[in-house]
Amino acid sequence: MPWYTLVDGVNKPHIPEDRSTSIIQGNGEISRFIRDLIVKHRTDQGRPFVLALDGYLGAQFNGVVEQVTRLLNDQGLEVETVNANTLFKSPELIDKYARPYVTGDPSFGFVCNKGRLKDLMDPTCLVEFTQKIRRTRRTPLSRDTPAALICYGVGAAIADLRPMYDSIFYFDLCREFLIKRMEDNTVVPLGGTKPASIFWKRL
Repeated sequence: MPWYTLVDGVNKPHIPEDRSTSIIQGNGEISRFIRDLIVKHRTDQGRPFVLALDGYLGAQFNGVVEQVTRLLNDQGLEVETVNANTLFKSPELIDKYARPYVTGDPSFGFVCNKGRLKDLMDPTCLVEFTQKIRRTRRTPLSRDTPAALICYGVGAAIADLRPMYDSIFYFDLCREFLIKRMEDNTVVPLGGTKPASIFWKRL
């Protein structure tokens, strides 16, 4: 099966000038933008900001989460974070779920077009996290209250959780970068705690 190069994955779309000023680039700028959202919300609403950083498998969330946390800590504000991977079933159960869709054919499998990401999540963990969001949204700010609750990772903003967030960011990447990260063993599989080798059909 042919792979593409990282050069092929570079898009250069034409962006109208009146919209280009609203674009921010780089983890630093994005982190400062999120920090400012949290600080403004804290002042305006008087409660913690509840935020999801969702994205495609292989997206790298940690850099932004760490930078946002550091920026807020510099202002004397605390952040509570939840890794969405902790909401999933065990890797063994996820493998069992995926098995029918991965065949012995060298190039093809079957698309799981009727499944939902929620099917791979632990119902108890999901209920507990939903309750945590509700408690956070009801908590008035105090010295002991975090300025924000950030859930990050694949599935952070599934349909059941989406209406509960104050803001949602989506981290996307093209398949060329995903394949490169997969080959470098830097992708954390669903439900995993650290990077691991992933069969490419599972992407």
